[in-house]
Amino acid sequence: MKRKICILLTFLILSVLLSCNNQEEYYQYSGENSYGEWFFATIIEVNENSIVVEPYEDTLQRKTSDKISVSTIVSEDFELPDLKENIDVIVCYTGEIAESYPAQITQTKYITKAFDFDVSTWPYVDSIDSIEYDIDKDGNTEVVKLGYGPTSGLFTFVVSVWNENNEIEASQVYYLEHSKLSFYNDGESLFIKVNDQTNNTELHCIRVSVTNGEIHLEENGEALDSNKWN
Repeated sequence: MKRKICILLTFLILSVLLSCNNQEEYYQYSGENSYGEWFFATIIEVNENSIVVEPYEDTLQRKTSDKISVSTIVSEDFELPDLKENIDVIVCYTGEIAESYPAQITQTKYITKAFDFDVSTWPYVDSIDSIEYDIDKDGNTEVVKLGYGPTSGLFTFVVSVWNENNEIEASQVYYLEHSKLSFYNDGESLFIKVNDQTNNTELHCIRVSVTNGEIHLEENGEALDSNKWN
């Protein structure tokens, strides 16, 4: 009887381990979008046609190497930002990472500053919530999106407004203590509900509006300032 129990327990443990191994591992600061693979990194060296970066710890690319040489010849659809040592960037690329030291990326799609990014290419632009709403009261319905911001160690979120042609009209980055966010429409105004992560109690109810192409968030008449990342 004991032998049968041991065999059964061994089988259950192996099943759990196999199940865990088959689950896709999630990395907070790397992923895939319509342009290719992307990851966050810090520039540690700037060369004539390349940069050497250190991928963030929580990236798939860090599993390859702690240093990656990235070609600065990017797709003609994107402009290369001013690249300097010790600034954080998002690198997007196609193809494989060559195994060397530093490892090498030769097919770069774009490089953008992590805190001065193009929302239209940001992979988390609508990862929290989105809603169709005439946010600027012009008689046309826009799509308002709520996504995670481009920061590490500080919880930020992005509010963006898109027209019927899927073109971005406005966007801003804001920060709060880490919370659960969602849109709420009371029939007259659009709000962001901010709930506690653990017990789901409401912490804030923030009104969203757009005036002259700029997004405004306010609670009880007090404005929530946006972050201007440079």
